[in-house]
Amino acid sequence: MKLHNSQPLYSASDLLNFLGCTHASALDVEAMGERIRRPGKSDDAYLAILSEKGMDHERRYRDKLEAAGRDVVEIDREESIENMAQRTRKAMRDGVDVIYQGALAAPGWHGYSDFLLKVNVPSDFGAYSYEVADTKLARTARPKHVVQLCIYSEMIAREQGVRPTRAHVMLGDGSELTLRLHDYIFYSNRARDRFNQFVSGKARTTTAEKCPHCSLCHWSGHCTAEWEETGNLRLVAALSGAQAKKLRAVGITTIEALAQVAVDFTVPRMQASALDRIRSQARLQMVKRSTGENRVEVLPPLERRGFSRLPEPDEGDLFFDMEGDPVYSAQGSLEYLFGFHYADAGQNRYTAFWARDRASERKAFEDALDFITMRLEKYPDAFIYHYAAYEQTALKRLAREYGSSSRHESAIKRLAQSYGTRENEVDDLLRNRKMVDLYKVVREAVQTSEPAYSLKNLEVFFAEKRTQEITSGGDSIVAFERWVKTGDNSLLTQIESYNAFDCFSTQLCRDWLLSLRPPDTIWFDPAAEKAADEAEREEKRRQEDAR
Repeated sequence: MKLHNSQPLYSASDLLNFLGCTHASALDVEAMGERIRRPGKSDDAYLAILSEKGMDHERRYRDKLEAAGRDVVEIDREESIENMAQRTRKAMRDGVDVIYQGALAAPGWHGYSDFLLKVNVPSDFGAYSYEVADTKLARTARPKHVVQLCIYSEMIAREQGVRPTRAHVMLGDGSELTLRLHDYIFYSNRARDRFNQFVSGKARTTTAEKCPHCSLCHWSGHCTAEWEETGNLRLVAALSGAQAKKLRAVGITTIEALAQVAVDFTVPRMQASALDRIRSQARLQMVKRSTGENRVEVLPPLERRGFSRLPEPDEGDLFFDMEGDPVYSAQGSLEYLFGFHYADAGQNRYTAFWARDRASERKAFEDALDFITMRLEKYPDAFIYHYAAYEQTALKRLAREYGSSSRHESAIKRLAQSYGTRENEVDDLLRNRKMVDLYKVVREAVQTSEPAYSLKNLEVFFAEKRTQEITSGGDSIVAFERWVKTGDNSLLTQIESYNAFDCFSTQLCRDWLLSLRPPDTIWFDPAAEKAADEAEREEKRRQEDAR
């Protein structure tokens, strides 16, 4: 979104931002009018890797087209949008097979398509016309991809006098998806109309809200600073957007106001138990915001939940954490490190199984599963602990896809299915409930003064401050990608140090939870849990039959 010849000029990305977060679009309009300063380009190393991977994907597809004998003409980037669009029009009139990085223009809009493909459909150019093809790292097409293709196709229609009937997405796994534009163009045009009305209107009343778009938004730092300054409700850990909307409807707009809500206060369409929980969460966070004191409170016990998920400690217990690169190659992700912390003869030990490429991933996976199997044979009452610090949406997605709430269980299942190996061992682990998700225990058993419930947030209660050079999973991926390019083994050492601390921190978290566990809590028993699950399923079947 920018001014061009004193007039607003929009792109498909601007429309996608609007669909993701109207507040981001409102800020873009303010920045375009120079009423606020637009943030500079992100220096996020992980985003830079994604951009580079995207360019590699584009080049691979271009090479594929050229290998198939198609003539490819690239439109070089320059300052003048008009000149680039004019050269793209000329290439289309000349009937070039493939136009790479073509510039498209329409009144108030512009865009840069990855590829324009010549097809045998008549147009104003003659016996041929063009369709849009874009490359995406994703393994499946997403709504935003479709909207972008529709916007580009509408701009092409202005040039060739006929709207393309199809558009194409070249996905990260090498597959190609062809879309019938007739199925989507109405939605895209309605969305563009809503966008035009929004940005051209004088009144744009929006508020900063946490949403999935935040991780991609150039305004995320701006919004975070605003939340901190105003004490926005979204600072409350685990508060949903729906809950925030209901609270604002009754005049509760800040974390401090929520913390001070009376015990007998009610919020329409919100259960009293839910209000009690978010109120106590806000109160705990306000203690830390005002005094710096870390606090934890134990929640009322729930049957088969919270502390009831904890097994009795065993000397053979393993504490497990993995490192994975979701964009390693066109063939998919790479699980490059399986790490375990455990006790051996009373001494703390750490064992890592590395995969440095796709060829060695299978062996690392097999070695890790063999290590677990041998450990459980020696210590049959032991369990494998991990911490799934995922947002609710990610947890639900994984549960739908894999029937599990843990990325570690999910990754193991994927590898077993991909390689056709160690499937029995994986089935035994999951069927016998040998993997313990400490995130579930934390969320159901305690509340803390921290603004989030990641393992790193909770470390203020049980671990020393981290001193490793790598401090996050994103940093780990960046370091691994750098190692792939440079071969600098010191990067692998940094990753292993980070992973070792994560594994050790998982044990510290388990021990901390044990210290908070009410003494009358029943220990987790896999056999009893399986029986209870079966009884629930049987009762559900009886109820369905009764209907």
